[in-house]
Amino acid sequence: MFVELRPDKSPNELRERYTRTELFLDYLRSMEERELASNPHFGESDFAAREFMPDIIEAYKKQQDYMEQRRAQMQDVNTSENA
Repeated sequence: MFVELRPDKSPNELRERYTRTELFLDYLRSMEERELASNPHFGESDFAAREFMPDIIEAYKKQQDYMEQRRAQMQDVNTSENA
């Protein structure tokens, strides 16, 4: 997946976005856990018994790491161009 970062976002703005995203993912994870606990019959279905949020959260973390690395690379390039 390609992610383009806009250089005009400050580190604090990005951290705030990450925090909001993580709060939302935590909410979705807790709701999924609650749904599965409240509906034991979901265990009878191959589809409904599966938890989706752990994979989604893991993918988000990998994407966040990539974005942070990419941002650092972009800053290094911009710094060396301006030197």
